Amino acid sequence: MANESVLQMVLLEEYSRLSRMIDGIYKELQSLPKGYVSKKKIRGRDSFYLQWREGDKIKSKYISQQDVEMLSDMVRRRQELEKNLRANKRDMKRLETSLGKDFIKSHIAEL
Repeated sequence: MANESVLQMVLLEEYSRLSRMIDGIYKELQSLPKGYVSKKKIRGRDSFYLQWREGDKIKSKYISQQDVEMLSDMVRRRQELEKNLRANKRDMKRLETSLGKDFIKSHIAEL
């Protein structure tokens, strides 16, 4: 590690931090529902459904009125995490380009 610049080491630490964040995001995503909440008017009443795609089919599951807000929050959280995941992966790719994959592989275990 003696020949590396301070900047390289800071970038390597950032790469490691992003890697940990991505792992955490994947773990949290496993507990959150995929899809979106839709509202349908059936016989004059609002009914809510969680809808998601499986292949080329859209699946639906009824949501009770009391669970709509909680499930909507969970769906929003998933969307936020997916956005953060894309940004973190993009940043990691930039760091890989800047530092080089060989440099990262040879130094990541030292952090």
